[in-house]
Amino acid sequence: MRGIYGSSGQLGSRNIQRAQLRSSLTVAALMIGVAMIIVVWAMTGSFKYDLDEWLRGYIAGDLYVTSSLPIRRDVWNRLESVEGVAAVAPIRYFEAEWVPPAADKEKIVMMAFNPASYSRVTSFVFSKDGG
Repeated sequence: MRGIYGSSGQLGSRNIQRAQLRSSLTVAALMIGVAMIIVVWAMTGSFKYDLDEWLRGYIAGDLYVTSSLPIRRDVWNRLESVEGVAAVAPIRYFEAEWVPPAADKEKIVMMAFNPASYSRVTSFVFSKDGG
């Protein structure tokens, strides 16, 4: 080591020989850290891909128009007549109260949409058999 790194290399080589267990543990800890970084990076990439695919399938629109009041049909027609708009898919969300047979009341959020217009802007699959 002295020939390559000079006196610093010789000092480091002697230190490693003197404390082989400590040096081995340090190298092992570094290798585990690098492996964990690679695993987390791969998992994050996989989750990102899955999330992107879900968003493209479920929420495929480019622009969302919302209102606290129901939007009238003539507004939908005006939006469809805008140049560059390929489709308009109105969706309505509302809360409902559900009373299961053996439990307390629960509030659930319902989503209502027109399947014909919704399928023009998304590739979300509701069931594999098409029913």
